[in-house]
Formats: sequence, C-alpha cells, structure tokens
Amino acid sequence: MSNKATYPVLDDFYSLIGKQVVLNVLQENLDKLTILQYVNGWTEDDQTVVEYTTVEEQCQVIKNDDVLPPNSKDEVDLLDFRRDCSFIQSTIQKTYDEIQSFGTSETLSNLIGIFHKLEKEQQELLEDTKKKEEKFLALQLSYHGDRMTFKKENEQMTVNIGNLKDEIKDFEEEAILKKNYVQAWQNAKMEMNISKINSTTGQVHNSIKTKQTEYENEERIHLEIQNIFHEFELDIQKQIVHWKLKHEREVQILENKIKKIKEAKDAQQEQTEQMIKKYIQRKDEMTAYEAYKLEQEKKRLENERKNKAATKIQAWWRGVMVRKGFGKYKKKKDRKNKKQKTKNNRKNIEK
Repeated sequence: MSNKATYPVLDDFYSLIGKQVVLNVLQENLDKLTILQYVNGWTEDDQTVVEYTTVEEQCQVIKNDDVLPPNSKDEVDLLDFRRDCSFIQSTIQKTYDEIQSFGTSETLSNLIGIFHKLEKEQQELLEDTKKKEEKFLALQLSYHGDRMTFKKENEQMTVNIGNLKDEIKDFEEEAILKKNYVQAWQNAKMEMNISKINSTTGQVHNSIKTKQTEYENEERIHLEIQNIFHEFELDIQKQIVHWKLKHEREVQILENKIKKIKEAKDAQQEQTEQMIKKYIQRKDEMTAYEAYKLEQEKKRLENERKNKAATKIQAWWRGVMVRKGFGKYKKKKDRKNKKQKTKNNRKNIEK
C-alpha cells in the first residue's frame, strides 16, 4: 500500500505549502541539529532504533535490561538524549533526501505509522491495565473482607479450642478419679471372692468325690447298656439277613411272573397288530367295493336319465313331425283324390 493511500494528510500538506517550503524547513532543522551535534558530540552510529515491536516483546526487552545504579541516572538521560537527537537528525536527513530526489516521504510515513501503532497499543495497554487495576482493587477488597471473616472465625475457633482443652482436662481428671474408684472396687471384690473360695474349698472337694462316685456308677451302667445294645444289634442283623434273602427270593419269583406276563402281552400285542392289519385290509376292500357300487349306480342313473331324455326327444320330434306333416306324416292336398284312392284301396283289398 502506498504512503499516499495510508497517510493522505502528508499529500494535503505538500499540496498546500509546496515541496520547496518543506525542504527549506527540513534543511533548517538539519542545520540546528548539526549545531547541537557539534556541541554535544553524538555520532550517527549510536542512535535510537525505532521499529515496530509488540507489547510482549517490549516487556521482554525491559526485563532483560540491566538495572543501572542510582548515581548513573544523569548519564543515562544524557545518553538517551544524544541517541534521540541522532535518530531525529538521521530521519530528517533521509526524508529530505527522499523528497528532493523522488518527491515522496515513504520513510517519514513509515515512521509515523510505527508511532501510531505503538501509541495505539500503548493506549490499549493502558486501558487494559486500568481494567486490571480495578479488578485488582475489587479482589483486594474481597480479600480483606475474607481475611476479616477468617480472622473472626479463627478467633472463635481459638476460643472453642480453649474450651475443648478445658473440657478434656476436666475429663482426664474425672477419668483418673473413676479409675481409682474402679480399681479399689475390684480389689475389694477380689478379696471377698478369695474369702468365699477359701470357705467353700472343703465343700467343693466333697462334691468332687460324690461326683466321681456317680461318674463311676454311670460308667458301669453305660457298659452294661452297651452290651445289651450289642446283643440286640446282632439279633437285628440276623433278621435283616433273613428278610433280605426272603426278599431276593420273592423278587426273583415276581420277576419270572413279570417275564411270563410280558411274553404273553407281546404275543397278544402281535396278534392284535395282525388283526388290525387284516381289519384295515378288509376295510379298504369294502371301501373300494362301495366306491365301485356307487360308480355303477351313478352310471345306471346317468343311462336312465339319458334314455328318458332320448324318449322325450323322440316323442317331441314325432309330435313335431305329425303336426308339421314331415316324413310319413305328410298331409295330402286334394281330398277327392284321397277319397278315390281310399276307395281304390278298398277295392283292391276286396279283390
């Protein structure tokens, strides 16, 4: 994009005051800067570099710069002043040469564009910083409020902890008293139990002897009962063997009977199957014969129907022939000839 399209103000400026006037103004400023250069002694190599950099890059440059000691501030300001003057002198010289040679101011336009971009980004950065400061203040107020609330809660918790410590201390003292009381009560109870045990030891020995005698009697009775049950068990086993043999014999007899009955049943079933087959065969024959008789009856009825129809047709046709005078039933036209013929026939018959 050309400088005229980007910055139309310069073109308007040139058209109003003229190219030569601009060159004269630039030449005058160059002369002044040359005098300042002679006085302050800066060089063209050491000058401020103006180029477009983002805010992040500027922050990174500032972060990487070394921090100067406080007593060198004047020297740094003087150095920056010399660099700025050198940059301005170089820029005016380039603009002067460009206008004089080509009639354009692209270098100055680009520089102005960079300044506009930097100014715009700085303005946006300031607005963003202002918003963040407001947000920071709000967060700080919220932090102070939360801090006061936490402080009050902490104080309350401290009071509660102190109360709990007092309660724990009272509980420990009460527990020690109860422990001593229980220990004394257990000692007294143990002494009383020991005295009871000593007084009942003789009774226990007598009871043990009595129980031992009873146990011996029970053991003897148990042996006798065990012998009786053993004999009873032998008798039962003998009876079991007897009944088992009897059961086997009866089972064998029943199995033989079942076998015979099964054989008779199989024979009867085979005979029944043969009779069923014969019955089915006879039934099929009867069914076929009945079908044959039915077919013959149908044929007879059909022939009878046809004969009756033929008879009716013949009778009808004979009636038609008689009425119409067809064939041998044809009528004669001359009655006289008929009568004469009849007479002749009679005469012939008489002869």
